[in-house]
Amino acid sequence: MNTYTGDISKSSNRLKYFTQTLNEKGTKVSKKFNKGTIVIAIVGATIGATAILEIDVYATDSIIGITAKKEITNNYFLEFTMQCWKPTILKNAPEAARANINLEILNKLKIILPPLELQTKFANIVEKVEALKTQCQQSLTELQNMHGVLSQKAFKGELGLVKK
Repeated sequence: MNTYTGDISKSSNRLKYFTQTLNEKGTKVSKKFNKGTIVIAIVGATIGATAILEIDVYATDSIIGITAKKEITNNYFLEFTMQCWKPTILKNAPEAARANINLEILNKLKIILPPLELQTKFANIVEKVEALKTQCQQSLTELQNMHGVLSQKAFKGELGLVKK
């Protein structure tokens, strides 16, 4: 199991799969991030992309992990806050052949910390919205499939719409 920055940017902020695998040597030189960790891409075109891991992964040094202190912040709230900081992160990335950010840049970000109760309410709303988005995407996929089937039948004259 291995993830790369592209997996994060394509994950819709909840990383559930990875596209590359590592052999034993690769896992020894990579960092293991556990489920629940917030990951952030720190190099290249995906700088500032964030996700909460829904699986354990190994990653190269182009990804860092943030573990929320459960007594003061909530993962969903902290990850959403990091999404809001992405434009600032991009603006502060050094101009180089391959742009990158580091912990010094990230440590300068001011993170608001409303009471944990409010963060938890926010997280619950986010989870519900994410579930609705998933349902809508599934419905859209089903509708597109039905449209394709109906279109094929219509072109073949199998729907009885055209009189012979």
